[in-house]
Amino acid sequence: MFSTRIPLAIAADFLAKLAAPDATGALEGKFSSPVEAVVKTMTDMVQNELKTHFAYQVYGNSLRGLAHHAIAEEFESHGADELSHADWLLRRLSVVHGPPAIPAIPPPPPLSDPAAILDQMSAIFVIKMLGI
Repeated sequence: MFSTRIPLAIAADFLAKLAAPDATGALEGKFSSPVEAVVKTMTDMVQNELKTHFAYQVYGNSLRGLAHHAIAEEFESHGADELSHADWLLRRLSVVHGPPAIPAIPPPPPLSDPAAILDQMSAIFVIKMLGI
């Protein structure tokens, strides 16, 4: 771990010399892609992150039984990760496109059986990983 700090004046001078970010949001270089396609993909990703977060919250609060506390805590942790991912994507999306318009998030199917909930969350995870 580094024990020295950069003096504030040097850091401020460095940041002042940086070029302003590209205000057009255009992507350049080998990663170039139509902005509309990037916005659509990022919007879909945000919606998926929020949908997964919503499912974790709903199912974490509807579990009953002996192991419900441990599973609910795990769902809460994963739900916080999903929300963090969505926040990160929203910040990037606002740079590329401006204020994002995220479609409504449908509620997850109502379930109370722990095995069915775990199956549903597994299905949501697989769909998310495959990008379906």
